[in-house]
Amino acid sequence: MPRLRLSRGRLIAALLLGVAQPALAASVPSDFQYSVAISHNSEMEGRAAMISLHQGILRQAAPDYSDIRVFDDQQRETPYVIYPATEESLRRDYFALKVLAYRDLPGGCEIVVERPEKRASLEGLQVRTFNRDFQKQVSVESSNDRLHWTSRQTDALFDFTSRINLRKNEIKLPRLTDRYLRVTLRNHAGTSSASDSELRLRYQGMDLSLKNGASQEPFHIQEIEAWSGENEKREAVLEQVTLTPVSVATDSDGNSVITLDAGHLPIRSLTLGVEGKNYFYRQVEVRTSDGTNTRSDSLVGEGWIYNLPGMSKPETSLSLSGSIRTSLQIKIINRDNPPIAIQQIECSWPRLRLFFFPMAGRSYSLYFGAAGLRRPDYDMGRIISASETDFAHVVPALIDVVRENPGYKPPVPPLLTEQRQRGGLIVLVTVLGMGLGYWAYTLLKKSTP
Repeated sequence: MPRLRLSRGRLIAALLLGVAQPALAASVPSDFQYSVAISHNSEMEGRAAMISLHQGILRQAAPDYSDIRVFDDQQRETPYVIYPATEESLRRDYFALKVLAYRDLPGGCEIVVERPEKRASLEGLQVRTFNRDFQKQVSVESSNDRLHWTSRQTDALFDFTSRINLRKNEIKLPRLTDRYLRVTLRNHAGTSSASDSELRLRYQGMDLSLKNGASQEPFHIQEIEAWSGENEKREAVLEQVTLTPVSVATDSDGNSVITLDAGHLPIRSLTLGVEGKNYFYRQVEVRTSDGTNTRSDSLVGEGWIYNLPGMSKPETSLSLSGSIRTSLQIKIINRDNPPIAIQQIECSWPRLRLFFFPMAGRSYSLYFGAAGLRRPDYDMGRIISASETDFAHVVPALIDVVRENPGYKPPVPPLLTEQRQRGGLIVLVTVLGMGLGYWAYTLLKKSTP
């Protein structure tokens, strides 16, 4: 009899655990709401295939991308690893220019430089100088024969570092293949007008005008360098999207507060599209946000945006730390200045690349859009590092447009699942109670003389 009781006790415990804790099942394609077909060379067995995860995928996937899966045409899950494009590859490739001629001009100078033959093109100039407190107007021309010159850029160089941390010694150019450059620097011409277009910038009571207060020291140039390759690298490494602010408000201190729907994108930099041509110098803070103006989370970026006379375009870019964003709150510190109108915001991030090893003769699809899944723990993520040298024989693969998965089966709502479990438990307990009652009755009847 004790053995019978023990057996029944174990049976009851097993039945209760079976109702309370349903078994976990492996993911299958029908668990995912969206899919993307992958096109790759099916004969390249043993070589890694690489696809870039564009914003259409990132916006529909889980915030941490834990629901991304790769399945073959036999519905077998295929291990993968996701790495961002290395930002190291965005570093500019600087090189020196040979000075061919120099001459003084009233209030400035003219320098002719030559691009090295081994450098096919250039995209910008950097003027190295130890001078402080200056403002120069710069014009850049190019030529292949030093006889016929074409104007390429007009910009400004300046330094305010004795009062605030603001210095500009670079000139961005369109991609140039001409051999010679003529760089002309002149003192910025101040105006007698008191209009808004005059360089009468103020920051916390400090007058930043240099027309009457510029340093009288001679302007010495140590070197003029050029850089190349940045534009091509940015196109190959970065994803970009232009977003419109969800809302623009003014807080109690008069600061502009812009809410931006980041849509799970791993944004690493912002460029604010400023309306109009006013001059400004504003501090900006960027925080993660819950999408309202009432609460902010961690600070992910800060810096300064500015536009000064002579600049070819305003400097309005900010770098962000961290990775995945849901919503961003951008605060522009206006102080006593009128708000700056922001039309749109350009966002960029290092392209996310997914690597997997396809088998010959198989076709593959990417699936995503499933709630409650944890990030898969594949061996591939431990064995293969983020270094591109590990993928010396990578085969780029193409992906189709994002589509609704026709085989998608929505999960049972948690409340309905809980109700079913509770109902099943009640039925089980009722049946067990009746069985135990009947068993006790039979025992009692047998023991009665």
